[in-house]
Amino acid sequence: MNKIDFKLVMESVIKDYLNAPTEELIMNVTVSRWEHHEWAVVGFEKILEERSLSYDIYTENFFKKKFVEKFSRLYPGWTNDIRKMMTELIENGWNLSIPLTAKDYHGRFECFISSNDIILQQIVESNCELMSLKCSRCGFSDDEYIFDGVCQKCR
Repeated sequence: MNKIDFKLVMESVIKDYLNAPTEELIMNVTVSRWEHHEWAVVGFEKILEERSLSYDIYTENFFKKKFVEKFSRLYPGWTNDIRKMMTELIENGWNLSIPLTAKDYHGRFECFISSNDIILQQIVESNCELMSLKCSRCGFSDDEYIFDGVCQKCR
């Protein structure tokens, strides 16, 4: 894509998202940034620049806060595990230049890290395995009937 196309597409994003809530735009440039095209993220950032935020959204700890917030709304039973995973990643060298995406797939928390660092990969894998044994709603882990991420009690 040449620069003219990039600019046109970015302007289209700005037009479409100009009135979007600030919180949505912040999620789009932090936690969800790797789910969007680069031109879309640049457009979101330009809108946020105009809104003159009084805090820095480009720190690992801010990303951690938003990452936990995004998934704890949907999966409160996994909140502590997601927070623990993010803390471990940051303590072991993860930073904003290393793409990190996550989603729920049929009741399993799936997280993907684009890094060759074995320690970071193991942190993600072990925490995802742990969460797959817990109910996404209540965090209970002794129920052998967890189906689609939900225990018998929460169904």
